[in-house]
Order: sequence, then structure tokens, then C-alpha cells
Amino acid sequence: MLQISEVPANIVLDQFLLETKIKCIGNLDTYFTNEEYNYVTVIDAVARPWSQANPVKPIGYAEGYLKIEDIILIAPMDPEAQSKIQLMPKAERTIFYLGPF
Repeated sequence: MLQISEVPANIVLDQFLLETKIKCIGNLDTYFTNEEYNYVTVIDAVARPWSQANPVKPIGYAEGYLKIEDIILIAPMDPEAQSKIQLMPKAERTIFYLGPF
């Protein structure tokens, strides 16, 4: 049976943080590793620029599409969705920093 989910998530892009829901088929991790898709559908999104110097204010939109290769990080906010992600053997929690952070 085809399972379509809407998973609340924060998505880190180069210039923006998206607070959104990801509309996916099946589990979140297998959806992003499916070679048939190179994009993801997001709904109820709010895009906030990382830089205060960015003249763009937060933008809300009902639905959009992101190329998976443009996504730096995805943080599912729903504990149930987090628990369904299959971790690699010997996975460790970590903190890391990237450019704008």
C-alpha cells in the first residue's frame, strides 16, 4: 500500500532555513535516497534568510519543490518520524558547524 506522509521538518539551504512539512512517499530516509526523484515537495513553508543583511524578509508559501542536491541538512521535528529513520551501524550523535552558522 502506498503511504504518503507529511513530516514537519526544518530544512537548511545555503541562504535560507525552511520551517515546513515534507510531503513524502513512505519513510523520510528512503524517500530521499530514492534515485527516481531528484526533488522534494514541501508544504506550508516559511523561508527565513540566514543573514540579517539579506533584504528578503521571511516568506511563507503553500507549496514548493526543492532539488535534493540543494539541501544541506534536514531535521525532522516529529519524534515518530525521527524514530523511523534507520541509522547506520555505530552511529553517533554529533554537533557540526557550517559556514553561516
